Amino acid sequence: MEAHAGTIRIPTETTAKPRRRRLRLFLAAARARRRERAVRSHELRASGIGAPSVPGSEHSHLLPPKAY
Repeated sequence: MEAHAGTIRIPTETTAKPRRRRLRLFLAAARARRRERAVRSHELRASGIGAPSVPGSEHSHLLPPKAY
């Protein structure tokens, strides 16, 4: 037996790589979060309710970034 016996392939019926279940679940969850955000923002626009605060006002107490 040679040292590179791991390179020998036994032909099987499947030639495609198996799909990654975790990646598929992660992408499905990301799509669901994106869809929920879109529905929520649409409902806010449709109801006429304004933003609860002025954009950026909650960050006004932060210091400006330092230049190194």
